[in-house]
Amino acid sequence: MGVHEMSWSIPLNRSAVDIFTKAFEKVSRVLVLGGTGWFGRTALGMLANMDVKTHIVASCSREFSVNGVPLKAKNWDQLEIARFEPEIVLDFAYLTVGKAEELGIDRFIQVNRELSEKLFFAARLPSVRSVLSVSSGASVRLPLAMKGQPAAEAYARGKQNIAAQLERIAVEREISVRVARAWSVTGGHVQRPREYALSGMVLDGLEHGLISVHADYLVHRRYLAVEDLLALAVAHSHVIGLTFVDSGGPLIELRALAQLISTALPGTRVLAKKEPRRMLQDDSYFADEAVLKSQTASSELDPLDLGAQIRNVIVSLQSR
Repeated sequence: MGVHEMSWSIPLNRSAVDIFTKAFEKVSRVLVLGGTGWFGRTALGMLANMDVKTHIVASCSREFSVNGVPLKAKNWDQLEIARFEPEIVLDFAYLTVGKAEELGIDRFIQVNRELSEKLFFAARLPSVRSVLSVSSGASVRLPLAMKGQPAAEAYARGKQNIAAQLERIAVEREISVRVARAWSVTGGHVQRPREYALSGMVLDGLEHGLISVHADYLVHRRYLAVEDLLALAVAHSHVIGLTFVDSGGPLIELRALAQLISTALPGTRVLAKKEPRRMLQDDSYFADEAVLKSQTASSELDPLDLGAQIRNVIVSLQSR
């Protein structure tokens, strides 16, 4: 495995950046929906050295920066976006399940429906020839911890409806639509690291020197860096129609993950239940690894191994 970090404040996989930028070589204008979040910042970081105009949309107008580069996100303005004439739409605008507790389930559903309609408007613009939208494994199979939750079920239905509508648009307009489904991903641009197992463990190690594994049953996951998932999604963006790309990686149990993170943070220790933990059949929140390997091979992506992913998250969180 070669050297993957770039000389930016948030390290990214060079192989993924090369593939991502190659896909945008002949592109002049990119519309980024939800550009201030984890995936949006990662994509903007990957485009940083390219001569590409971006129109960034967020829930409210704001100034922000990615790797020290000042950027501005704007409110949704349908006329302004139509005048911008984007060639590529990168869609990262959708409320995650955790937002439902803050907004209430009805408002959560309404906002996500409105965000979906904005995506459909953009995808139908005559100038657009390719769309990349991000979903999650929860649109296919809910994690055990989310089963029976109204917000999680509403999220899954919403993402399924988006995929169905994007497929119709792809056929009608004869454009490429890629849906990148993030099951378990990593990356330094993570915005709420406490909400995710891996980055939460890293924070615990950095702040307390102690990484805890709380689950009383075995939890297996497969991790892929966000930039690697995005690179796979755009690698064949010239192909007409709808294509799904799922994250994956070597299977790892959370206790083993905690040990890897502890090794990368000398002086930290792991606290886990000593009694045997049972395996639950319905805790299989990961995609088919064979499909990922096939897509990786066809794209020539050299994905970050889990150790490199952990180091990148550590470097990024230490710099905050």
